[in-house]
Amino acid sequence: MKHEPITYMLIDAGSIDLGREINRYREYEAREEAEQLMLSKMTSMAMEFNRTKSIETIKEFIRYWHYSLPPEPPTNYSQEAEDDAKTLITDHFLDEIIQQLIDDDEASDDFNNDYNDGNSIFHETIVDRDYSLTEASELLDQLYDHEEEDEGLWEGVNELNRIAAIKAAYTYGNAVMSKWNNLINEINVIDMDEIRTKATEQILDESDDSHMEDDGVDIGDIDEIIEWCEDNLPDQFNNAMEEILEKEIKEILE
Repeated sequence: MKHEPITYMLIDAGSIDLGREINRYREYEAREEAEQLMLSKMTSMAMEFNRTKSIETIKEFIRYWHYSLPPEPPTNYSQEAEDDAKTLITDHFLDEIIQQLIDDDEASDDFNNDYNDGNSIFHETIVDRDYSLTEASELLDQLYDHEEEDEGLWEGVNELNRIAAIKAAYTYGNAVMSKWNNLINEINVIDMDEIRTKATEQILDESDDSHMEDDGVDIGDIDEIIEWCEDNLPDQFNNAMEEILEKEIKEILE
């Protein structure tokens, strides 16, 4: 997951020696005093460097200059589930989805039964992952809408961390499946009549249409032209359909 670059540091005021014990009830005043001492020290270093052109004073200061970075943000498991659902389409099932659209005007969301090795691919790439107890807890907290409730999946497992990991794995699988269903629904909104028209226009741009007139095709009737292309130029027509559909689907997934 991409993180925003760190652009700041948190200075530990404790690395500035005030020369006395800090009263915890007056910590704010101590912090202000530490900031002033740091400003004075940095000004002094700048003047020293300007005079001597030596960085030894700066290096000595850095030895006692402590900083801490903010913690990395937690993984956005909902976004990861959507990304994985898109990857299932582009990397595993795109050709089959396209063929289903061409043959049936819609794609199936049942990868268990309607896609080659769909179930095994889903488990190998999505479900079969391990999670630490911390990761499992965070995932289950984020994806509570998809929480796996089949306790038989971890029946006989006694270790809490293993139960959490198994439950998290199947919960994540449920989330990816939900995202997959949503994406297939979006893909099925594609107007296949419009795709056939575009494929026909593409073929006509690349081919001689005089044969249609010889066959008595009404050049003003797009349905007749489409039917003629399907019957007489099946390979070209199918290739054009596949090319256009692939582009349409990838635009949906962007």
